[in-house]
Amino acid sequence: MGTSRNNSFEDIAKASVINELETPVQREVLPSFHTTRSAPETWDVAFAPDHSYFAWSCGNRIVKLIPWDKENHNIYSDNDQNNNANDHSVNRTTQRNVITITCKDLVWSLTFGTSVPDKKSRRCSLSYRLFGFPEKLDNAVILAIGLKNGQIKTYNVRSGEHVLLVDHRSVVRDIKFNPDGSLFLVSASHDGTLKVWDMKDDGNMVVTLKGHPKAVYGCAISPDSSMLASVGEQRSVIVWDFNKYKLLRRLHGHHNMVMSCEFSADGAILATASYDTRVILWDPHTGQTLIQFSHVYPALSPMFAGGSNDHYVRDISFSPSGLHFASVCDDNLLRVWSISNNKKPILVSSIHEPLSCAFNPDGTVLAAGTRSGSVQFVAVQQDLLPLQHLCRMSLRRTFPNWNELNPHNIPAMLHRYIGYREVPMEVGSCNT
Repeated sequence: MGTSRNNSFEDIAKASVINELETPVQREVLPSFHTTRSAPETWDVAFAPDHSYFAWSCGNRIVKLIPWDKENHNIYSDNDQNNNANDHSVNRTTQRNVITITCKDLVWSLTFGTSVPDKKSRRCSLSYRLFGFPEKLDNAVILAIGLKNGQIKTYNVRSGEHVLLVDHRSVVRDIKFNPDGSLFLVSASHDGTLKVWDMKDDGNMVVTLKGHPKAVYGCAISPDSSMLASVGEQRSVIVWDFNKYKLLRRLHGHHNMVMSCEFSADGAILATASYDTRVILWDPHTGQTLIQFSHVYPALSPMFAGGSNDHYVRDISFSPSGLHFASVCDDNLLRVWSISNNKKPILVSSIHEPLSCAFNPDGTVLAAGTRSGSVQFVAVQQDLLPLQHLCRMSLRRTFPNWNELNPHNIPAMLHRYIGYREVPMEVGSCNT
């Protein structure tokens, strides 16, 4: 079946843990019909795009919003933070409270969204609205929480108002806001569907997308809002047209369930993480495989990768730089990889039973949630980005589907580089 690469990790930089959140010891007593087996698990972690808060599912159907210290790249300092901090304690630097949100069911997914005033609802304007919440969304920061019962709880961080979205029939395993500020929300569920919600239209559901044979585990929206990616059971990876809500293509290459997906900052790469021990980077515009990253060496055969192999890759997160991504695996390691080198990671950290990971908005910190409900924050120091990569990202944002351009007018090596088909090994570094 192959062996892990632990024996070769001595020459890889070790990430330094700069802080940790631990699940409070004392918990509320739940009714006997509730199961507590999955209660403490931190299936998702999220940073607010405006650097204001970190969202933490700390178990027992509770989500806490912890003020984030942007200058020090860390959660705020409070002596009681790891001992169920007082909800009214205030960081003197940020003047922001710790916010506790009671969800009444197990939390499976978290995401932040921000509103841009000139991004109006795509639907007609209603003269009557059930909630006052959508009327106050200009420049708002919204947290959406996916629950086990299929409901989505949305919370306006500034006003404290709630809206409950109800339509899924099973666990909401992942949720994402559209990055364009329109507050369109996509939810992925174990009921096999994706749903699109318009928070600026009273939280109404826009469309239900059906294409997965079984449960959907992850979703991601491209930075230019043109594509939606979703992953799930039976090795399923789908790319959708997010403007027309039509299926564009299915991507084939994984040998086991696919748990997570994310686009790079320029939208040129789609990363997918699977229980087959691999992360695959794709060109979402063509469906072509760009490069594969195995968490077992030598790589497992499809027969062994498709079963229980002790190296399930649980989650991935792309760095804002687009040069690195992080993965967490059942071998109790968090890895940071360079997109130019799939031989070994450039940074590792030992984390017991990790389930989720996320970069902060400037890419200097990684947060990893665990099965015990704790969160570890790892420092990630990045070097100055190469000019050639910055130019590539700018070009890909201007010409998303690079393959449609005539390659005869561009040197072949340059065309491959901008298309991420031949990434020089020396590009990008990441050191602690």
